[in-house]
This record gives sequence, structure tokens and C-alpha cells, in this order.
Amino acid sequence: MSKKILLGDKAYVLYGWGEDHLKNEPHMIEEATGRIPSGKQLPMLKTFLRSKGVALASLNNKNTHWCVLQAISWSDGVGEDPLPETKQIVPGNAKSLMLLDLTPVNVESIENEVRHDEVYGSEEDLINRIFSKYPNNDNLDMVALKICLIDVTNSTQLSKQKRFISLPKLAEIILSIKDIDRRIQRGDPTVVNDIARTNGKIELFSFATKFCCYHNHFSYGRDDYSICDTFVEKGLPNYAKWITSGAIKKWKKEFDYESFNDCIEKVLSDGKICIADKRRKFDHFLWWQMKKKSQNDQKLKRARKTRQGRVIDGAILKSTDSVSEKEKEL
Repeated sequence: MSKKILLGDKAYVLYGWGEDHLKNEPHMIEEATGRIPSGKQLPMLKTFLRSKGVALASLNNKNTHWCVLQAISWSDGVGEDPLPETKQIVPGNAKSLMLLDLTPVNVESIENEVRHDEVYGSEEDLINRIFSKYPNNDNLDMVALKICLIDVTNSTQLSKQKRFISLPKLAEIILSIKDIDRRIQRGDPTVVNDIARTNGKIELFSFATKFCCYHNHFSYGRDDYSICDTFVEKGLPNYAKWITSGAIKKWKKEFDYESFNDCIEKVLSDGKICIADKRRKFDHFLWWQMKKKSQNDQKLKRARKTRQGRVIDGAILKSTDSVSEKEKEL
């Protein structure tokens, strides 16, 4: 929702993602003229936020999109309490990377990072174009192509499961599901279970959630499905202590997607996340942070191995030196 702020003697209107038909990105316009203060938005917004008590350090390296969303999240043009600095929560695992609080501003901030990422942002755009252009699942070849697109962009590892199910067979199963397009369009959760069961030899719960989510969101402009994958299993319990990784695994094993989807709805409701496309953005919110954590853990593991290697090499060198000295004595 757009908000109005005062800077000096002028009023400005702030717009979030997709709120202004003339410009999709978060921005501000001068109310009197309708013009965007090009080149001036960031310093003006930082000045405004500082005047409301935001710490200067928390504004370092922040872009215009972030500042606009930060201002929108709490200001409606009248004086309010100073905006607190972005908080972080510590997951149960003490070795985990610090995670952001679940707030509308933080969710939109991560969404902005994903959208502008050179790799993942461009892949999201590609998925959007394909699923918008080819929404129906009434042709075996097109269904197979969409399966491949999801597999490559999401690393679902379907190509490694050929001993259980082939690409043509999976496409045939999807094609055979009665009223699949109409059901996905209206957000029927049971479609996920129908796809996930496949031929009974393998469970494809994660893939099924993505197949339904992408069609529902990109083909029909809705937000009825939440994705369930490894990153969600690891990240979700940090935002709801009553959820465990074991519970998510149980829903997958029993093909109970509705319980998982209801769980996401409760988490978003408890967190007061009332933004557009909240499920899709929350998926990015979890995935992006857990991916960064995974990358960080791998770096730490490599660094640990390097240090251990140096110690081992040092011990070998000392042992060799010791033997050489003895040999010299002899």
C-alpha cells in the first residue's frame, strides 16, 4: 500500500513492488508534480529515516528499494515511534547463520535481492515467461519441457531418478490427472499429492509443489501454493517452534500437502505478513537465507580442512626433519 511522507515543505508518495502501474520497482514521486526525483531518492529517504530515529549504521549500503520499503512499512506521514533496526533471530543450532526476523520489510528486502540476482532473477523471469505462455497441461511434449525447466532451475535431481521413473512416464502421469489445469488454477492442494505419488515407486513431493506453485502463480496470477523442499525443511522450524523437520517429513511421506500449506499460512498470519504474493516471497525468504547459510558452512568446512592440512603437513615435515637429522648424525 502506498504511503505519504513529508520532506521539508513537499509531500512525496511512496510505492512498493507493483503498486504503481508506471513503474514496478519501489520508488517515490513528488505529490504535486507526479515526478520521480531521479538521482535524489536515496539521500532523501535516508535523511527521512534518520530523522525518525533509524541508526546511521543500519542505512549503510542500503539501496533505494530497501529504503522505500522500510519507510512504507511503518510510516503513513505522521510521527511514530523510531523505526527499530533490523533484528535477527538465532536458530536452535548455535552453528547456524543468523537469520532475519519475519517482517514484511525483511521479506520484501530478500525478494528484491532475488529479483536482481544475475542468475536466479533471470531464471525466475524465464519460468514466468514459459508458464505464462504455456499454462495448459494437455500436450505431452510441453509437459515434458516444463518438467525439464523445473528440474534444471531448481536442482530437483529428477534426472538421477531414472531407475524409478522416466521423464516421459512422469509427463504421462501429469497429463492423465483429471482437470489438472482447472484444479491448479483454483489452488486445489490435492493436485500436489496426485503428482507426488507418481507411479508409486518414488515420492516427488518437492517437485510437485513447484509444478503447482509455478502454474498457479505465473500462469494464473494467484498465490495458493507454497513450495516444500530441503531448504524449507531446514529453515521453517526457525520461524515456528511448533514445527519440526520431522513433522514436514511426515507430511511428505503421507502425501498431506494441505497440512503443510496450512502450516505456512499460520506462520505468515502469526508474523503479520499481509503483502502481495506472500507465499511466493516467503519461499524466497527461506530459500535465500538457507542457501547463503549452506554456502557459508561449506566455506567454513573448506577452511577447516585447509587448516588441518597445514597442521598435518607441518607434522610430516617435522618428522622428516627429525629423521634427516638422525641420518646426519649416523
